Amino acid sequence: MTLGKKIRNSVIVIVTLLIAIFLIVYALRNLNTNKSLVVFNEKTVTIMIRESRYTDAFKYMIKKTYVEHNIRVNVQVVPDAQGDTIIEMKAKTGTIPDLIDANIPHVYGLLNPPSYFEDLSDQPWVLQLKNKDNFTYSDGNIYGFPFQENSGIAGILYNKDVFEEYELQVPTTQQEFVKICELLKANDIFPVLMCKDTWVPQMWMNYGYPLSIGNNDDCNAMASNILNGYKRFADYPELEEPLDVYLNLFEQNYVNEDYRKIDYDEMIDLFGKGKGAMIMGYSGMLGAIEANNQSTNFGMFLPPFSYVKEDVVVNPAYSIGLCVMKDSENKEVAKELLNIWATSFYLSLWFEKNSGFPSIEGVEGGTLNSDVEQLYNDYVLSGKTVNEYMLYLEPYYALNSDKAWIYYIEAPEKGETAEEIMRKLQEDIDQYK
Repeated sequence: MTLGKKIRNSVIVIVTLLIAIFLIVYALRNLNTNKSLVVFNEKTVTIMIRESRYTDAFKYMIKKTYVEHNIRVNVQVVPDAQGDTIIEMKAKTGTIPDLIDANIPHVYGLLNPPSYFEDLSDQPWVLQLKNKDNFTYSDGNIYGFPFQENSGIAGILYNKDVFEEYELQVPTTQQEFVKICELLKANDIFPVLMCKDTWVPQMWMNYGYPLSIGNNDDCNAMASNILNGYKRFADYPELEEPLDVYLNLFEQNYVNEDYRKIDYDEMIDLFGKGKGAMIMGYSGMLGAIEANNQSTNFGMFLPPFSYVKEDVVVNPAYSIGLCVMKDSENKEVAKELLNIWATSFYLSLWFEKNSGFPSIEGVEGGTLNSDVEQLYNDYVLSGKTVNEYMLYLEPYYALNSDKAWIYYIEAPEKGETAEEIMRKLQEDIDQYK
């Protein structure tokens, strides 16, 4: 062997050794920081998620899961307004991905869980659920992982900077609410904001209907009568009152005129910039709004309308969550993913930008808005609550996004009355049966 060849071989050996040493040091360094070196055997799952829920926190969880657990999470983002429709269509055509973002237990009324979803009752995180019964289907099984214990409190979100600028006090009566709207309108500020995403306008009725009925027992009785055909909506004229309030907002030009054109993010941008003052919503929205605005001067107050029969708060007893599709080829990886995200570390990441009430014991819920915390302590902890309308009439859940929500958003332009809308809702239920 020539001297040149010997030198080349020696160089190759030295370079090879150096590369090996580098890889060993790199691997050890990652092990010391609780990270694993991702080289091969990558696992993959796909999640379909609504646009408004694909937050920075969610994206960070996905990135962290890949780095630490070698699970690649692909995402299909769908418009909020079409979420339920797309889920239903894809599920029935067998084209749905491994996991879906859903409101649990509402999704149980959209798709028959035993037919479409993987039973997750035996998963480790189930034993740590705070509100297990709320997420349990009628067959005793759990078909989805809920991020939240519940969605907090329903009420009117408001921009405190706007209220302070015009020296406005939180309204306690419908008359005071109207005066505030008139003053804001006169100063070129939209008193109430809405958008084309149909789930936003419907909250005026979803939260208003049970408040117009009264307490939880009365709401349950109403729902039982409707579901069993003993009574019709016409037998509950008080249900028209929240609709009247809602329709009057448009008649008095209290709503932004482009509500049929802008989406949820654009509406929130107007709210954050003080171009609009109030939004009917729930506390989970407020946490996300505060996390994505430089100002955190937002608050919440309870609906001050005359239709409110008792001193209660609407406590939306559902959670944003994920369901594993029963026919998924990757369902074992999907269940592994949920077990990872149910840990205190990962679930706390989600709540950093979605402050609220975690479903798992020992998880930090982020910094609660002071108004929300006060209302939660005063009402929810003392049991002064009613559920949202959709939960009482859960068997007809599919009619909400397919029918009712569309009626609500189209009614102002069509000039329809509350009585006409209620009649259409009754006809839908009659046909659905």
